Amino acid sequence: MSRAALARQHAPGVTVIANGSLHDAALSPWVVALSNPDWPQKWRVNHAMKPFEPEMLTPLAELKQYGFVA
Repeated sequence: MSRAALARQHAPGVTVIANGSLHDAALSPWVVALSNPDWPQKWRVNHAMKPFEPEMLTPLAELKQYGFVA
C-alpha cells in the first residue's frame, strides 16, 4: 500500500496531495511541467525547458505511529 493510500485511510476528510510515478516515461510531460510552471510560454517560443530535478520533491513525508497535524 502506498503512503498516499495509508494517509487517505487513516486521515479521512483530510486532503492528501501526493506525487508518484515520476519515473514513468508516459508521464514525462507532467514531470517537465513540475520544473517549468511557465511551460506554455516556453513551448510557444521554442525555449528550452529546465530538466526535472528530483530534489525539488524533498523532504519526503513520513507517517508516524501517532497523530498528525491537520
